[in-house]
Formats: sequence, structure tokens, C-alpha cells
Amino acid sequence: MVEGVARISNPTGLHARSASQFTHFTNKFKCKIHLVQDDVISNAKSILNVLVLGLEQGMDVTVRVDGPNEKNVLKEVINYIETLED
Repeated sequence: MVEGVARISNPTGLHARSASQFTHFTNKFKCKIHLVQDDVISNAKSILNVLVLGLEQGMDVTVRVDGPNEKNVLKEVINYIETLED
């Protein structure tokens, strides 16, 4: 398992449409991907799990990846979060 930190840059945070786009992106990977915020661990492949974190612009979120090609997947997920725009 590998982990890293991403900062939410999207002005609307990771809510509704952006969370839907994000989970669609994460579902293309075979590994397990989780987001961790304030000791709450959420499955990054589930829109409801992502929305429950209430991620807003400027917040940091920990990304955990476990599985095939995890280092590259971690980089891609962090990049996606940090460059996501509505």
C-alpha cells in the first residue's frame, strides 16, 4: 500500500458532479483506492463514500492505493484531484 496527500483545488470542492467524475475515473483501476479525511476512510470508487467526506476547496485529503501498479495509480489519482475543475 502507498499513500500521498492531495489538495482540493476545484472551487466547488469534490461535490456532486465532480465526485461523479472522480469515481468514474477511479473505477478504471483494478486496485483499491481510499480517501482519508479526519480519520474517516472512504472508498474512492463510491460516489456516496466520496460525498460523505465533505471535501472543499483548499482541504488536503490522504489518498491510499493498494494493488497492481499502485505507485503510478497514486500519482494519477493525486494529479486528477489537484487539477479537477467543474
